[in-house]
Order: sequence, then structure tokens, then C-alpha cells
Amino acid sequence: MTAATHARRSIPPTHRQRGAILIVSLLMLLVLTLLALATMRAATFEERMAGNARDVNLSFQSAEAALRAAEDAILALDAEPLRCLVLDATCDLQTAVAERGVVPADVRTLPWNTVAVPYGTGRGGDGGDGAGTVDNVAGQPRVVVEHYETLDGPLMDADDEVRLVYRVIARGVGGTDTAQTILESTLTRYPY
Repeated sequence: MTAATHARRSIPPTHRQRGAILIVSLLMLLVLTLLALATMRAATFEERMAGNARDVNLSFQSAEAALRAAEDAILALDAEPLRCLVLDATCDLQTAVAERGVVPADVRTLPWNTVAVPYGTGRGGDGGDGAGTVDNVAGQPRVVVEHYETLDGPLMDADDEVRLVYRVIARGVGGTDTAQTILESTLTRYPY
């Protein structure tokens, strides 16, 4: 046996590695990075979903507050309100109601910011003292009241032959204008 052969055999095995640990470490680091990015993406998506759910909830609550306030205002009236035949500047919906058929069937097309009564004023809420506002929303909810029908006939009670039916429509927005909720209710009351 020669000295060169003997020297080759005595080299420890650690000196013969060609960077396998480095490659495995880089692959592990790549897998951990991809896992962290996926987790971060999922957390961002969940945060957006929670924000959207809050926005929708705010819009629903503001529309419901305006709807209930308008119903209370109609029930509190002492005389039957005037009826508007068109929805324009001549019709003051704070003191009048829209005649049946004036409000479009698709209430999403209603010019809410020009014809509807804002919450906190007149029929929209607190009687105009400004105390009735909804916090954390992009805009105050708005209400339209429509005289829907006058019920009269043999099926009515003998004491009160007539009942007035109103359609109350409220629109609320959430923390942003993109979340909008429109609620409708039908309110029946005895004559004034």
C-alpha cells in the first residue's frame, strides 16, 4: 500500500460532503416562508371579512332605527298627513306622505339623498332637535313614507270601518357607502 492510498482512506467523512446540508436548509427555509405567507394572507382575508360584516351590521342597524322612528312618528300624528303626487321639491316628506305609486317599485332607484327624510329630522326621527343621529356611519339613514291603501269594507270592525295602511321604507349605510340596507314595513292604523 502506498502512502497516497493510505492518505485517502484516512480523510474523515465530513470533508467529503458537497453542501447537502446547505441545500436542505434552503429548502426548509423556502417551505417555512411559503407557510408564513399563506398564514398572513388568510389573516388579512379574515380581517376584511370581519370589517365587511361590521359594515353590513351598521347599515342594517341604522336603517332599522330610521324605520322604527318613522313608524312611531306616523302613529303619533293627530291628523292625516297631506299626500304628494310627485316626488320633487314641492313635496315635503317631513310633513306629507307620498301617494301610492309615486315611489318606484324598485326602491333602489329612488333618489334617496334628495327626496327622503334624513334620520333625526321630522318624520325621520326625533322631531328635529338633532339628538337622533346614528354614529359610525358614512351617512345618516333616510326614510320615505307612502300612503299605501285605505281599507274599508265589510270585513272591518263595526266600530272602525276604515284603516289606513302606510308603507315605510328606510335606507341605511354602514361605515362606508358600499354597505347599504333597505328595509320596508307596512303599518296599519285607525283614522285620525
